[in-house]
Amino acid sequence: MQQPDTLPAPEATTAIDNRYIHVGPGHRSRAVAESFIRQRFDQEYGANIRYFMENFVLCYERDTLISVLGYQSAQSRPLFLEQYLDAPIEQVLARIQGAPCSRNGIIEVGNLASTTQGALRRLILVLGRYFSERKYQWLTLTVIPELLNSFRRFDLPMIELAKAKPEALSQDAAGWGSYYDKSPTVMAISIPHGIHHLISNPVMAKVLERCPQPEHED
Repeated sequence: MQQPDTLPAPEATTAIDNRYIHVGPGHRSRAVAESFIRQRFDQEYGANIRYFMENFVLCYERDTLISVLGYQSAQSRPLFLEQYLDAPIEQVLARIQGAPCSRNGIIEVGNLASTTQGALRRLILVLGRYFSERKYQWLTLTVIPELLNSFRRFDLPMIELAKAKPEALSQDAAGWGSYYDKSPTVMAISIPHGIHHLISNPVMAKVLERCPQPEHED
């Protein structure tokens, strides 16, 4: 079996040394997170983002915000990416795994914004452990090829669910700028399988073990 890719030593160390903050609904840092996402999407795609996930994890390098990742549970509300699918997400995943799938074990990741791809990879590592410890089974997300490469750096087993088409949106897609020109795709990752795959590499196992968990603040 091919071993997962590893982070360069300085990058792995930074993943451990960075500070990660969990931001839920009503958190005092929510406006900071949303502003960062708006700015990055405007710079990258000329997009005017108005949809935000229920929760964010913010990554700080010293006192500088360098990455934000949003997530929400399929149990709490319909996922944004379900607009692209031909059935509810639990039915789509049940067909894949050949067994019933509960919405409370599914999360959607989105609002990915980062100053560098390296910073995003570090955040992926931290959140992989975070979601695994909370017993989530499936991670779903919509990604363009450039961001998909950040996941593939770790050789994670990923499943394509659908192409993300702007005409599927219930609201006007014009606010997304050039985002849909990048050919985004809806993907799924089995979290238990993904974590098992990562820890099969001794170096990655040590990095995951030492990665800090997001801090929950009022």
